[in-house]
Amino acid sequence: METNPTSDNRLKQAVVHAAAAMETPQNKDRLQSAMDLVLTKAVTLHDDGSAMVVSGQHTYELDPQTGCSCPDAQHRTKQCKHALAVELFKRVRMLLQTQTDSVEPPPALPRSATWQVHEAPASCCLRFLLGGVECMYTMRDVDDEKLFARVRRILPRVQEKVSSNGQKASSGESSGDDPSRCAIHNVPMKRHTKGDQVWYSHKAPDGSWCRGK
Repeated sequence: METNPTSDNRLKQAVVHAAAAMETPQNKDRLQSAMDLVLTKAVTLHDDGSAMVVSGQHTYELDPQTGCSCPDAQHRTKQCKHALAVELFKRVRMLLQTQTDSVEPPPALPRSATWQVHEAPASCCLRFLLGGVECMYTMRDVDDEKLFARVRRILPRVQEKVSSNGQKASSGESSGDDPSRCAIHNVPMKRHTKGDQVWYSHKAPDGSWCRGK
């Protein structure tokens, strides 16, 4: 058993379009009633070609050979509203199916293998502590061989900096005693000299000069 189309907006448009092609001066009034039956989903088609129409408090069976069982169909030669509703429903169903088939499917989402990822083919990250601050140094290149050559060049320099910083810490000089770094704002300071005087300072967020004290 097939059920009625369910998309209300598309159904209304399809009913109006299909009814316009069926309208004649003789069936105009009955066709309007048939449209109401289709819009209220009162028509059901069966697999054997027969149909059922629920109209008010009554249910009418329509046989492909004998037609509708309603009194109007039995005593008049004109098509009853139930038969018109079945014909209209068939046309609406075909129209909706045609519209569905003509809609292009949404484009498929790209697979991960086709993503346009703009990332270097080879990369290396070095993490180390310098002045009590965790640092990360990232290197990228076109392939591993070129990247490894750069790592071999830069790694001794990084180790030297880390080792030098570690020696200062072991000798009792903590990161908080580093005169080149502000203990208040934790930012580098610039060294200044005037005669025998040496001091460090930096510009604070409020515009004043801070000596880290």
